[in-house]
Amino acid sequence: MPVFEHRSVVPASADDVFRYHASPRAFQRLTPPWDHAEVISPLQRLADGERATFAVAVGPLRVRWVARHEHVVDHGPPGTVLGFDDVMEQGPASSWRHQHRFEPLTDASCTLVDRITWTALPGGGLVVGPKLERMFAYRHAITSADLQRARDFKTDRPLTIGITGASGLIGTELHSLLSVLGHTVVPMVRVAAGVRAPDGSIGWTPATGTIDTAAVDAVGGLDAVVHLAGENIADGRFDTDKLSRLRRQRIDQTRLLWAALQALPRPPQVVVGAAAVGFYGERGDEILDERSPRGTGLLSDFCADWEDAITTPPPGASWRAVAVRIGIVLSPAGGALGKVLPLFKLGLGGPLGDGHAWMPAIAVDDMADIIVRAIVDARLAGVVNAVGPTPVRNRDYTRAVGRAVHRPAFFPVPLMGLRLVLGDLADHILESMRVRPARLVSLGHRFRHDDVDHALRHLLGDVG
Repeated sequence: MPVFEHRSVVPASADDVFRYHASPRAFQRLTPPWDHAEVISPLQRLADGERATFAVAVGPLRVRWVARHEHVVDHGPPGTVLGFDDVMEQGPASSWRHQHRFEPLTDASCTLVDRITWTALPGGGLVVGPKLERMFAYRHAITSADLQRARDFKTDRPLTIGITGASGLIGTELHSLLSVLGHTVVPMVRVAAGVRAPDGSIGWTPATGTIDTAAVDAVGGLDAVVHLAGENIADGRFDTDKLSRLRRQRIDQTRLLWAALQALPRPPQVVVGAAAVGFYGERGDEILDERSPRGTGLLSDFCADWEDAITTPPPGASWRAVAVRIGIVLSPAGGALGKVLPLFKLGLGGPLGDGHAWMPAIAVDDMADIIVRAIVDARLAGVVNAVGPTPVRNRDYTRAVGRAVHRPAFFPVPLMGLRLVLGDLADHILESMRVRPARLVSLGHRFRHDDVDHALRHLLGDVG
């Protein structure tokens, strides 16, 4: 019977690591973005006999996986090895047991051990082993970094946080991170007037900005709200119709939502809104930070008005407001990287235009960290650049993607071809913005990834 084991030292106590794994969204948090596993029936609590059901990818197929928890040890005298087992009741293998062990080292560190045994199918060990190595290198890195963030972003008590756009690329990552850090996340779901949102969520009607106050009361009020909902600027052709829609969604509806939040019996203490680095426009090699002036053109004007809607409170509001200027968010699960990744895996990827433009890129897990800091760090208000710490040119970014997937990346995408597909948006995609996260750096913010190479190796599971 094959045996796989991966172990690493985590800078947190065994108790803390157990609690992290006991979070209802720990599975989502620890699933690599390239894996596309889906939770069908989440774990309600980590205890003997409890079950969770997932859909996992096996080749081109989606297979149902039912896991039962056994041998749960969540406490004991000092030095006790905590842990639990996952036993497959239904799935793609004849048998599968995953042992999670948290071995104490000191009061502030432990060894995290994942040990898996399974009934091998012919040749199965050759396929399963490398996949597990990629997966658990990712899982251990995420666990260690998240528990470090738990110390960096510690609060006096768990918070209740509403998120619009919670099912999007950033919202999904943020929801899982906040949950494993011990906070309560309540999705704010767009509904038509008079329609109730599903249980466990809060309905809001964008056209009028109204909120289901009974649902807010049911969760004890909201300490913070993160507003991510709205059409992606980079999706589809950029024309006057799209700009009009964006103004309604990102500006008018933000003001309506803020007014509705202020009208609650207990308004949130902080609001965070997604903005965009399109504020800067084409700037060549100029180094840009939060003090730099806006660019010129329709997109820069729109982004400036959008930020103003986020940071200008309605009458009577006393909350702290943060507009997060988001760069190009990297994840194989979607966004700019997810769309082009199939081409890169075929060896057909390459730079946009001449590849000289600076790209304000950021890994999706670093993006979620920045929003958490915006929620909990009272020193942040106004505009914050959400980009990686090391600027990268487009040509160097595409080479890094190629290295991460072990393929060449030298087929350039000409501007004319982009314009045929994206219209005027093509010119904005090729704009050079050398953006620095100056405010975050001044606060000593720790990024998970120092550069785009490290981010892509992590996100794409390149452990070789």
